[in-house]
Amino acid sequence: LIVMAAGLYLAIKPSHERVLPLALSAVIYFVAMYQFTFPAFDKFWLTRGLEREVASLSGCDDVAFATLGYREPSVVFTFGTQTLLASDEKAVTHLEQNAECGLLAVSQAEEARFQDMLAARGTPVVTFSSVEGFNYVKGDELVMTLYAHADTSLTELPAAE
Repeated sequence: LIVMAAGLYLAIKPSHERVLPLALSAVIYFVAMYQFTFPAFDKFWLTRGLEREVASLSGCDDVAFATLGYREPSVVFTFGTQTLLASDEKAVTHLEQNAECGLLAVSQAEEARFQDMLAARGTPVVTFSSVEGFNYVKGDELVMTLYAHADTSLTELPAAE
């Protein structure tokens, strides 16, 4: 509203003296949006939620992370270029090959197929927490569940009191 009012003020009576209030209001607007408003939309930053959940696990210094059903670039930026954006059987293979420190985040859209692949291959897994979010690129609500091989060294840290 501040930016619109300053812009309207400048449009009605154009003057060099009115540019400063418009510029100042634009700076205030951008600071407010990027420092306070956007970070509050935590549901839109699904990868941050995944990062928090992975950080809540102990037992491995270097977690081999993969996703199934969520292929956003932010995952690679957050977890590193070795991150696997898996499809189909590669997700289960990832857990088998990284039994000790592998972690896989599976979207609810891929859950049934993932469970079928696990059953077909006889791969035992443990389930950790789930992260709810919104994929703003596709406009979908997402729930990502974290899985590890049953032989994993990963454990959940005790909740802070």
